[in-house]
Amino acid sequence: MKLAIAAALLVFSQFALAQTNVILSSDKATILMLAMNSNPDATALDSAISAQSQDENGKLVKSLDFKTSDGKPAFDIQCVFSKLVPGEGSCITVIQATSNLQMDTQNNRLKFHLEGADAAALAEFFVLPQDGTRIYVSSDNKMVIDAARDSSGAIDSFTVTYGY
Repeated sequence: MKLAIAAALLVFSQFALAQTNVILSSDKATILMLAMNSNPDATALDSAISAQSQDENGKLVKSLDFKTSDGKPAFDIQCVFSKLVPGEGSCITVIQATSNLQMDTQNNRLKFHLEGADAAALAEFFVLPQDGTRIYVSSDNKMVIDAARDSSGAIDSFTVTYGY
């Protein structure tokens, strides 16, 4: 009975039905996504991160922890996937409230933008496309990660948007 109730809660939960969700607060923006066979968003985000997954307590974990050149925490992602059920897991992105983050709490939208050395440093955590700027787009088109290049091909800006 407890298992049936837990399954029903998961199936009918707001977070299980949505592709991506954002929680905006005064000190950070948190983007949540689940990976299931019917919703590949977290799996795609996990694949966009260049780090290798680590085996932690029987789960595959991939983490990104970025601090700007001034040493302040700015951008984190943690993806956790089951080793028993392929493609099932979640990713949580946390963007700290800095001058690089603009939040529209009324419309659940955000824009995180870096330029120069910080943009290039953050882009190194991702698998970059050979041509173009798009690193990741959620299936509902709410979350987009882009890295733009200058005329020499070097990364000169990094942008994450949600809800635009």
